[in-house]
Amino acid sequence: MLEKDVSDTKIYLYPELYHQAHDGVYWNWKMHILMLFSSLWHSLLIFGTVYFVNYEGIVDNDGLSTGYWVQCYLFSTPLLFTILLKHSLMTRHWVWITHFVIALSILLNLIIMFADQLLLPYIIYSDSWTSVITHLAPSYYVLIILMPIVCLLPDFIST
Repeated sequence: MLEKDVSDTKIYLYPELYHQAHDGVYWNWKMHILMLFSSLWHSLLIFGTVYFVNYEGIVDNDGLSTGYWVQCYLFSTPLLFTILLKHSLMTRHWVWITHFVIALSILLNLIIMFADQLLLPYIIYSDSWTSVITHLAPSYYVLIILMPIVCLLPDFIST
């Protein structure tokens, strides 16, 4: 609340910046409490959606039970989409860097998801073909749609 991201000379040139920050237009106790409840809501729903999809255990397309790495990948991408959509709802001014970073985040997520299949088995033990198994599982696509919608439903309604 007392931090300055604007120099003293700029504050004197544009005093409305100081008054808006001082009056709590951008951050105040109500906003802090709302953010706290929003983060708790998101945490509970992220756990809930993953638990709902994994309730009977994840089964791959061969009918076999999947391992830890598949389950990690299963909710890492929907979690990334939830974060990016939350960021998009909070963004007021869209510039090229915003679009670039969102696209880069999704691209790097996919690249790392498949690239570690080539490197990880040489470093530590991991399940084989986890990225392929994850992308063949219908629950992966259900979570990609379900998790962001359920988590951000109050945000969509309030904006």
